[in-house]
Amino acid sequence: MTDEIFLERISDKIYTESVSFLRNEYHFLNGAEDGGRMRLANYFVGISQRLADEFIAFINHVVAQTKNNNFPEITLPEGFASQFANNKNTSWDDFISIYQSKVNYQIFKTDDGLEKIVELRFMTAYTQQSTNIVPMARIGHCVKQGDGSMVYKIHFVDNNRFGYGFAPVLIFSPV
Repeated sequence: MTDEIFLERISDKIYTESVSFLRNEYHFLNGAEDGGRMRLANYFVGISQRLADEFIAFINHVVAQTKNNNFPEITLPEGFASQFANNKNTSWDDFISIYQSKVNYQIFKTDDGLEKIVELRFMTAYTQQSTNIVPMARIGHCVKQGDGSMVYKIHFVDNNRFGYGFAPVLIFSPV
């Protein structure tokens, strides 16, 4: 799958213009040094059209299933369905303990010498009988624990430094 996802640096000029636009139009504070709680990454994420289509088909399947008040029939990693679908007592900490360990992130080493992980997200809104989908990503990092296990840091608060943060996503057709 790594040939279907890549990270590419945003040019300094475009990055600076983007941060200025977000600051001026939306009062966005980029990174801790500007008083912000999140950061615009200086990388964009590229994903293949095939992968984007697969995500969109999944989202449309879930939307179609929920229109009839049905719980969507989807394939979940082992442990998720029984832990979360039917248990009202499950906490966020329970979710995290089963999740950051079920997900095997691909690690990208970028031109700044840092290792990064990517969380793709497809923001959706259902209006006028259609689903509008906008891709976005968060770029995070991983930390090796003393026992050798990896902890994946994808939340904004863990990645409020240059080289990490939320990122635009471009969908490409392979040549």
